[in-house]
Amino acid sequence: MIKIETKKVVKRGEQRRGITKIDLLKKDELPTLYTQGESVYLGLYGGIVFRDEYGDVSRHALEKGILYDEETFQNRIKTIKLCGTRLQTINKALAKANRDWHGTETFVI
Repeated sequence: MIKIETKKVVKRGEQRRGITKIDLLKKDELPTLYTQGESVYLGLYGGIVFRDEYGDVSRHALEKGILYDEETFQNRIKTIKLCGTRLQTINKALAKANRDWHGTETFVI
């Protein structure tokens, strides 16, 4: 889950959104399959960083204290939602695969 709080401001006659707070899961709380895959959002450098399938982490970032025009902000929210859908799919697959993986085993060799 990612929670982003914004403040709406008008700067030089243009509507902008300033990021005031970002809450998200830490990298070590996310499945490895998600964090090592393509198109992932991670919390780094006090903001949210998007890493694409090429490993580029400079595009689509959201940072506290930065003002974004509404189109840019909404495009980044759209990408975050797509990554969230990917994470949900991975979590469901992992839950199914790991459902019966518990208990103990003894190997006698």
